[in-house]
Amino acid sequence: MAFCFGVGMRFLCPHCQASTLGLQAKLGAALWGIVRCPDCQKRCCAQPLVLGALYFLLVWDILLFGYVSFVNYKTHDPITSAVYLSVMVAGVAILGFFAAYVPLVAMRSDTD
Repeated sequence: MAFCFGVGMRFLCPHCQASTLGLQAKLGAALWGIVRCPDCQKRCCAQPLVLGALYFLLVWDILLFGYVSFVNYKTHDPITSAVYLSVMVAGVAILGFFAAYVPLVAMRSDTD
């Protein structure tokens, strides 16, 4: 497997342990989606506790640095505002990168 992010990346299905899930499916699961394995046709999703912690950090990053950036902009300090805004954008990008590595778990029932 090449370590180039997104090119040929495959992730393991928690049911059949086959490398069948692509990056698009994994990121779809990171958006609270349900993914079906193309090999065994069973459902899996991202680990809810880890995903909840990731989204807590994402909301915290946006609220904190967005608010500080807004306050600095209103107090006529656009340079500091731009710094805080860029820190917010970098935090969102880093957390988006980590979303691809949230572990997948098997869902118990297969009813739709």
